[in-house]
Amino acid sequence: MTRCLIAACDKLRAEDFNDIPNEILNNLRTGLISRFSLLERSGTFSICTFLDPRYKLAVFSDANEAKNTKKRAQDLLMALIAEDEAAATDNETPDSSVAPPEENDKFSPWTILNKIVGTKQRTGTPLSKAIKEIATYLNDDILPVKNDKTWNCPLEWWRNHRYTYPNLVQLFKRYGNVMATSVPSERIFSKTGLIINECRTRLTSGKVKQLTFLNVN
Repeated sequence: MTRCLIAACDKLRAEDFNDIPNEILNNLRTGLISRFSLLERSGTFSICTFLDPRYKLAVFSDANEAKNTKKRAQDLLMALIAEDEAAATDNETPDSSVAPPEENDKFSPWTILNKIVGTKQRTGTPLSKAIKEIATYLNDDILPVKNDKTWNCPLEWWRNHRYTYPNLVQLFKRYGNVMATSVPSERIFSKTGLIINECRTRLTSGKVKQLTFLNVN
């Protein structure tokens, strides 16, 4: 979005405006560059951009940062998959209520088929699974920002593709809720300052937490 705003400023500067609008455009462009030029190097924002199906890696101006973001997403996804597999292994307990297979099952066509298919299946490592899922995600079409008069929602896209990318959607849930502004937290600080005043200096931290929660919600 920063690149788009800078490009819009450049287009407006090419128009025949007088000195005051041109000065405003120059100040706006300079401020965008000075404040947001290093935004792609921010780990959190770059991952959020990568996980947005409307942007992925297409909006990165620096190819190296796009490559680093892809590697960072791959490492995060690999760790997430390894964590889920470890939790699944810990939760596996033998079920004593299930009877052992009968000896005649070895003659069943389904048993023979399972043995044949089982030799062809590849479970893969967390790293290989992460690489494959990210490659499939990047090869998928980028979600248009808008269709006719309807704005496309990335949340809806992930809801529809949660089975196609079962691990990436979990990563999106972790990073897709990052607030773009600190205004909500600043409001909470202001309300907490109204709760703790000169007449209420003996409030415990637990009581302040409860009062703040009730005040905000």
